[in-house]
Amino acid sequence: MMRSARPLGALLAVATTANAATLHVDDDAPPGGDGLTWATAFGSLQNAIAAANQDDTILLAGGTYRPDLGQGLTPGDRALFFEVSGLTLLGAHAGIGAPDPDHRDPDLHPSILSGDLNADDGPGFTNTTDNTHTIFSGS
Repeated sequence: MMRSARPLGALLAVATTANAATLHVDDDAPPGGDGLTWATAFGSLQNAIAAANQDDTILLAGGTYRPDLGQGLTPGDRALFFEVSGLTLLGAHAGIGAPDPDHRDPDLHPSILSGDLNADDGPGFTNTTDNTHTIFSGS
């Protein structure tokens, strides 16, 4: 079954606690960030998910995020997906370099979770045999 990329406005909303952290992700971020601010954002959503604890919030800047990108992952691995449970994931932020990186607007800054691992899908569902089997799983 073909799975297409979906813009991500507010995907999961889970009650948070006072000890919950906020992590930042921007696909334009330089490598080595810790995610604690936009200036030190993770470049990979998978790295943020790996660093997150229960009840944390992950803020995603506009961009395209693939499940096979991140530290220790194998690019092109069709079995990988975003596993987000017990987290709040909010997309559509302006991100790094914007006057207000926290500004959210899904029309201006769409955050896309994509299963197109080679970024080569074409019209009419061509070049999809390399896509991930699942893009997202969560509760």
